Amino acid sequence: MSCPFVAFLLLQRLGDYGTSNSELREFSSPSRWRKGASHLLVPNTNESERNMDDQSLIAAASHDDAAAVLALLERGAKVDAVNENGSTPLMVSSFCGHAAVQAALIHQGANVQATNAAGKTALMFAAGAGRAAAIAMLLDNAAHVDAATENGTTALMSAALGGHLEAVTLLLGRGANIEAANENGMTALTAAAFGGHAAVVTALLERGAKKEVSDNNGMTAVKLAEQNGHANVAALLAGLKDAENAPLPDEDDDL
Repeated sequence: MSCPFVAFLLLQRLGDYGTSNSELREFSSPSRWRKGASHLLVPNTNESERNMDDQSLIAAASHDDAAAVLALLERGAKVDAVNENGSTPLMVSSFCGHAAVQAALIHQGANVQATNAAGKTALMFAAGAGRAAAIAMLLDNAAHVDAATENGTTALMSAALGGHLEAVTLLLGRGANIEAANENGMTALTAAAFGGHAAVVTALLERGAKKEVSDNNGMTAVKLAEQNGHANVAALLAGLKDAENAPLPDEDDDL
């Protein structure tokens, strides 16, 4: 299954509680990929074509084509080839949840600690997309659970912001720092509260996350939940017993 870059949201710089659309990129369609893959059967001895093979490798990773990935590597494509954002095939396959491609790249020596231009690792991409199996594979191959981007954002924060409970639970179980904060003061808990993800907030609180911590704007998790219309999450953070029955925001609210 294709995983187009138009959905590759974590290519953005996660500076606070959201992303911009300015850096979204999209791979070619599956039909275009298949049409252009026939050259993989021909050994590549032309150095000028190897850059094309490197980009084809990233496309193959996006389209879950393990056979093409192996063929391109055999032709001389770099296992840690990068696109214009500095993202590697392993980052793409981890984000997309393409286990066979991810395993093949790791087996061929892909650098699990590599970072793109924004300092993101494959683990961060997997976490932001909620790919628990990809997260586990990366951690099993020595990925740093608390690696941070240039602004201090970790995989746990990305998973919490996306509301990915399984990913959050897995990362915590592997030792992720629950109180880590980025340069804007965002923690996993404030990220989950901002997004209105009650299950993730509950999991973090049960693990001892400090709900009184505030970001650089003085916003605590409960204030962020309130500001963004997540009354049930705000009630949960405030410790109300009837949090599950707290009123939800009006449908017309611009969250």
